[in-house]
Amino acid sequence: MGEQPAGGLSLEQQKAMAEMVQRLVQSPGFQRIPQNSMERMSRALEASESYARMQVNGQRFAQQIAAPLATKLSQIVEAAMRVNLEPLWRALKVTGEALLALFPPNVQALRSQWPLMTSLASSEQLCLVWAPRAEIVEAILAAPDRDSREQVLILNSRHIVADCRAAVVIVAPELQDVIKLLQRAYDAHDDGHPEAAQALATCVLDSMLEQVLAAGTGKILGVIKYELRDTETKQMTAMVLRDTLAACQSALKAKGSWEQEPDGYVRNASIHAASTAGYTQVNAIKAILLATSGAVMLSHPLTAFRRIRELEAGRQPVGAGR
Repeated sequence: MGEQPAGGLSLEQQKAMAEMVQRLVQSPGFQRIPQNSMERMSRALEASESYARMQVNGQRFAQQIAAPLATKLSQIVEAAMRVNLEPLWRALKVTGEALLALFPPNVQALRSQWPLMTSLASSEQLCLVWAPRAEIVEAILAAPDRDSREQVLILNSRHIVADCRAAVVIVAPELQDVIKLLQRAYDAHDDGHPEAAQALATCVLDSMLEQVLAAGTGKILGVIKYELRDTETKQMTAMVLRDTLAACQSALKAKGSWEQEPDGYVRNASIHAASTAGYTQVNAIKAILLATSGAVMLSHPLTAFRRIRELEAGRQPVGAGR
């Protein structure tokens, strides 16, 4: 005899009832009940006076707000169309030209070659920003190897020195006295004394870096390293500083001695280990180019130049202790 659950229905009866309820729920008539209810409610609302008034009020509100807004927007657009934007475009153009003028003029058109220029500054102490003229820079960059580049320097040496003379016209007043010595280095070169030109240009470069860049701290390489790292995130000053500092770093970090022939232009070899191997026509031109670029860099308005201003104010220069 089957078990009688609570409520008096057997398990078979409960199962049959569940199946009946399931068929009822799935029947088309049952499923139309909610839809029919919603339709009846909608018809009742539409027939209601309050609902009709709500619709009318909503339409009036939209007309009172949206129409004036659309009219005002149309007036603003029409007024904007009448504005003369020529002064704005002219101002933007002048601003762009002013910013472009802050970059070395001789290499502004050689943007695709800037990475190669930086590489030559680091590896060959060959600084090509500010001087020489663009045609010579292009010839140097087009040369297939170091020897070929040095031949271009020798063949164009007088033009290069003339371009350097023109570049230092814009140096800061604080550097005018030392620039007089750099002018004499130019004279020595043009008079056929490249060794004298190299020695004097090296002393001028060393003095500017020590007294202005490092503010007399003796930490020239430390400051150069700091400034080079700074140019990695500051693109505006990168082209003004990077190549000059990279060439200075390359020229300063190598030590010179009589036992070892210097590889290119080396500041230490020029001052502390003078020899015919280190004093060459090519190294004289490199020293002149680097001293010239250094003078312009230290005077440049984009850099302010921090070292000169901090030196005048008696403050410790940024990065000097690094």
